[in-house]
Amino acid sequence: MGKGILVAHRAANKWMPENTFESLQRMEAKGARYFEIDCYLMKDGNIAVIHDKNLKRTTTGSGRITNKSAVELLDVYVVGGDGGEKIPMLDQLMEYCAAKDLHLMIEVKDTNLDIVQKIDSLIRQFGEKHFTIYSFHKEIVAAFTAKKPSYEVRYSMEKISKRRLEIAKRMNTGVNLDGRYVSVSCIEKVSAMGLDVHAYTINDKERCEELFEMGVKAICTDTLFELELEFEGKQNG
Repeated sequence: MGKGILVAHRAANKWMPENTFESLQRMEAKGARYFEIDCYLMKDGNIAVIHDKNLKRTTTGSGRITNKSAVELLDVYVVGGDGGEKIPMLDQLMEYCAAKDLHLMIEVKDTNLDIVQKIDSLIRQFGEKHFTIYSFHKEIVAAFTAKKPSYEVRYSMEKISKRRLEIAKRMNTGVNLDGRYVSVSCIEKVSAMGLDVHAYTINDKERCEELFEMGVKAICTDTLFELELEFEGKQNG
């Protein structure tokens, strides 16, 4: 099997509530050391850990998270799991991961550039080795790379294109690709630009092994931690 990092997608698996402390801690108990989460900037400056801009799918609330403040979420709870968990704030998860020597892949869903300074400051506060930034938004990626960070920043995209690779090269970032479309020729094109690849979201063991063998550095998964220690790669970050 190729060597690589296995990442708990949305800090969870398909049986757990995503983007929560509960899921992160349960996945940690299964051997996970790397966790991908999603975030948005709220109107009061807090950064909420949630995948959707709208609260409806994963919580008891409604409306856009970007229009909320922490006070307005006091009676909002995440659906599923043991119950009673509120939407976590990014600084809480970052502090936990830094203290436990875990690694957090922070997917910045927001396009509001104000989020960049806030996350950059938090990363520098808690320790740069514990965090990686993902974003599909090139303006967000460019704003992070302008900080000249020692932490890793990656430009996410579904498929590679010459234009997107040139943008990634210019910003000196790695790329984060939809694992369904990664091939040997794809890896060769990325490598020729002096970049490397993370992939999302793979739930088939054989495909995961194939991608690691190709040279993919890290793979997000919803299910493969059920195989736990079969994946040596997750310990080699």
